[in-house]
Amino acid sequence: MVSDNVKIGIVPVMISLYERLIPSLREKLNRITNKVIGQFADYKVEAVASDVSSTVEQIQSAIVELEKQDVDILVIGNISYCESGVIYNALKDVDLPILLWPIQEMYEVIPEEFDAETLTLNHGVHGTQDVANILQKNDVPFGVIHGHYQQESFITELIEWARAGRILQAMKKSNPLQIGGWFENMLDLQVDNAEFVEKMNLNISRVSADEFAQSLKNISQSDITGVLDTYKEQFTIANDVSGEMLEKAARNECALRKIISKKDSKAVGVNFLTLANHPDIADGLHIAASRLMSENVGYGGEGDFITAMLVRGLLAISNEVTFTEIFSVDYANDRLVLRHWGEGNINIARSRPRVIASKFNDKIEAEFAVSDFEFKSGSTAIVNLNADKTGGGKLTVIAGTVIDEHLPKIKGPRAIFKPDMPKVTDVLNKYAYAGGSHHLAMIYVDSLGMFEKLTRLAGWDLCVVGAE
Repeated sequence: MVSDNVKIGIVPVMISLYERLIPSLREKLNRITNKVIGQFADYKVEAVASDVSSTVEQIQSAIVELEKQDVDILVIGNISYCESGVIYNALKDVDLPILLWPIQEMYEVIPEEFDAETLTLNHGVHGTQDVANILQKNDVPFGVIHGHYQQESFITELIEWARAGRILQAMKKSNPLQIGGWFENMLDLQVDNAEFVEKMNLNISRVSADEFAQSLKNISQSDITGVLDTYKEQFTIANDVSGEMLEKAARNECALRKIISKKDSKAVGVNFLTLANHPDIADGLHIAASRLMSENVGYGGEGDFITAMLVRGLLAISNEVTFTEIFSVDYANDRLVLRHWGEGNINIARSRPRVIASKFNDKIEAEFAVSDFEFKSGSTAIVNLNADKTGGGKLTVIAGTVIDEHLPKIKGPRAIFKPDMPKVTDVLNKYAYAGGSHHLAMIYVDSLGMFEKLTRLAGWDLCVVGAE
């Protein structure tokens, strides 16, 4: 069982009435809390817990301290009953992903031993029901988990919740950056004014092609040389790639990295159309994008910083994530061709990636370097984040496998993808009716449960195109 060292923050709660009626209860519940989090260490789950809280102020203070410790998810632990009004008022302005869990020390009810003391120490489940009801009525996203801390199945699920929380937080903190605006009239991607995006309180920055070109003037030759050296380490350089082409790619990458650093961004949408048509840039920044994804920076083509944000979120739990699109359909064998021009995460290259030359002859004639490789085989999911017709968020997931078959006569990051659903026509129909756009993130996964948990924590809808 892989945990990736998730970190959960627990606020155990109880009703203040019990403090007056049973003065010794707080100490007993704190002891149980410490016992519980001690067990988590056996599964490489880092858990930090506050003192048992019984008032709005105590819960809020505990959450502030847990936020400072960069927890992946906030667990409200009903270790005893606590009123929903107290918990709800403490959570109204919290930005951490919220998970509800009724904590019990008792694993099994043994009727002849179940006395008043046992009941007092093991009755948080109805408190979780109380607060879940109120959070749902007030449209506050949350997750809920039931189970005993000694059950491995519970630990597995808790880890999945924490990973989902990490994804969501990485997206919210990604400070998305758009370079060169949106691709004109490509409307399915342009959901930055949707309600779900506004609720995320993102810090979005936009840089025009002219501004980007201006930044190129501040790039030193030593910076360029350093990037060129890394190209030689990471890629095989094709014979038709000139030194001038490589230097242009390196200069543009240096400029992009400086802007990303200045904006403290972890997700960037790049519009190749405006950049490749700009005489001072003449490049789609594909080599830079391929390397940035391998360093856990999200990327989206055509200025799509929303998908870039999704890629960034998934990169927070795995370095095997890339931006891609569905390009062609194999109706005979129920398969799909995944590809994009020259950008893909080089961490998932099947063999050593290449740098090759590419041409773009639109408003100007531009020749620049792109990356070329095939994705490694494995169990994957291709994922789309977009808005539904009311402006809410919707995650659409297609489960499948990148198969070990070559596409030798086309270039760019690519693969043949076999969906789990038997008929590819059903896959594409369901995806279209779900409102998926044409941009996707791909992640290598064995389970889809994380996506259900992510949408619960975010308050989005979910459509899974799986095996049916």
